[in-house]
Amino acid sequence: MNKLEKKYINKLVNNLGIAIHIYRINEIIEYEMIGNILMASTIFEIIFYRFFPEEIITGKIIKQYEDKIIISNPIFNKFEVQASDLFENAEFDIENGSRWIWNYKGNKLRFYTNDIVKFKIKNLRYQDVVVECVMNEQGLGPIVWWE
Repeated sequence: MNKLEKKYINKLVNNLGIAIHIYRINEIIEYEMIGNILMASTIFEIIFYRFFPEEIITGKIIKQYEDKIIISNPIFNKFEVQASDLFENAEFDIENGSRWIWNYKGNKLRFYTNDIVKFKIKNLRYQDVVVECVMNEQGLGPIVWWE
């Protein structure tokens, strides 16, 4: 079970979504002992969570870089918002804590690490296990902005 979890859990599986739980092993078809290692062919069931383009979800900012923001939530930990997918007039402020700031009508609205944010799914990149997102529409970004 540990090997299956290591191979599949929290990974994007093409056209299925993110594997979040090995539900059960239905059958061991064949097995072979090679030294101290048991090799087995199995049939098993996995529970997937699938993100859909345009879906709006929440998460927590865990890292901010000059080119992107990384967000995590209980289901997945690699949501990326590229700089080009932030609000117009957003800038990276390296001098004051390396964080993104949205300059809106003379106000500096800051993105803080650990902020809870709303973001929209843009695309799933299966090859490098990334969910691309945007935060450039009304209602998206730190939820405290919209309260």
